[in-house]
Amino acid sequence: MSEKITQALAQFEFPNDKPLILAVSGGVDSMVLLHACLSLKNKLVIAHVNHGVREASKQEAAFLKKFADNHQTPFEYTTFSHSPNHNFHNEARHFRLTFFKSIAQKYQTDSILMAHHFDDQVEHFFMHLTHHHNTSLLRGMRPFEPYEDVYLIRPFLNVSKDDLMRYAKAKNVPYVEDESNTSSKYTRNRFRHEILPKFKDENPQFNDAIKSHMENLNSLIMIADEYYRTLLEKHHQDIKIDTFLTWSYYLQKKHVLTMVKNIDSIALISDAQVKDMIKQLQSSQNFKVYLTDSIILHKEYNTFFIEKHEPSLSSSINVTHEQTLNIHENLQLEFSHKKKYHKSSKYFELWYNDKVFPITIRNRSDGDYMYFTYGRKKIKDLLIDLKISPKKRDEIWLITDEKNVLWIPELDIQSHQVQKKHVLYIYAHHLKNLQK
Repeated sequence: MSEKITQALAQFEFPNDKPLILAVSGGVDSMVLLHACLSLKNKLVIAHVNHGVREASKQEAAFLKKFADNHQTPFEYTTFSHSPNHNFHNEARHFRLTFFKSIAQKYQTDSILMAHHFDDQVEHFFMHLTHHHNTSLLRGMRPFEPYEDVYLIRPFLNVSKDDLMRYAKAKNVPYVEDESNTSSKYTRNRFRHEILPKFKDENPQFNDAIKSHMENLNSLIMIADEYYRTLLEKHHQDIKIDTFLTWSYYLQKKHVLTMVKNIDSIALISDAQVKDMIKQLQSSQNFKVYLTDSIILHKEYNTFFIEKHEPSLSSSINVTHEQTLNIHENLQLEFSHKKKYHKSSKYFELWYNDKVFPITIRNRSDGDYMYFTYGRKKIKDLLIDLKISPKKRDEIWLITDEKNVLWIPELDIQSHQVQKKHVLYIYAHHLKNLQK
């Protein structure tokens, strides 16, 4: 039985001078991996995450620390703290991978070994088949998976749990038992102990059948994903709505989930949300909608995009005296009673009799309007007529007094003014035209 474990490791040719980061929980799977790797010439580093959900977690960390000390092996340890705004398992996985990557960088290596085995693959397949709608997840885990600038290596994916148990018994491998592995309140345990054994009773070659189906499915997904990449290249990464709506649902969902992952790697978007989003994109109306508490979908004419919502620190600035303010990287506003000449600047003359301050710089609000020689017009209608995108409409800055919108400096739209005793000059410096 040790041959099967040794052969599983031998399929990867690790350079002798490259340290190996081992993700070790203390359970039998990861301890077999650790024990088998002790025979390699590589320097090993044990990396352990305490998820903070069981009392025994501290004892498990102490067990691993003692094992590491006995084998003169570095031991790296951290504790996970769950945020209630995210799915526990998804956030925990992201936390583990980020931690393992940081340890790889610390030891100047890119190899992270994990002890997932074939039984994990089968459980993974059926759990996603039952509870998720993302077909890509059915392809299972890969033995060699790039993750940012490191590699996740799973040498035991063709090794069964029974094989690992037999190795542990034959080699007297120490390990800790996680009592939660027997609890039926966890989905994985119900599949492991109650559901999958019934399939194996029905077909003794069940594992081989599932392996064959996963290999075939993986091939089909690879073909579909390659086609998706060619579509992105064809359209230079800019997928218009009319093109998007002609795609198959698999490609549409792939595109949406890729967009979400690019801005938030741990966000979860449901199948129902994707279908609802596709339906909304068929509308002629522009809109924005929250997919999660922090991710917004924008539809603007024939384009759509997803962005992370970053709350503005301030959407209103009160000006009480002559001064110069940096509003954002493309807009500086100067308030002065002196007439100046700036070739690259626009300016607005604010006429008044006795009092001019305070002046407010703020973003648009519902009901805002401006006065022109022909009457007044809503700011919203004005921006729509100019085909300013909904997102940029909310970002545009207005200059107002206590009652009226006076000037939109980024578009140089000025309200009608009547000359009075005095004038305040408002200059907009380093202004760039809005991209419509």
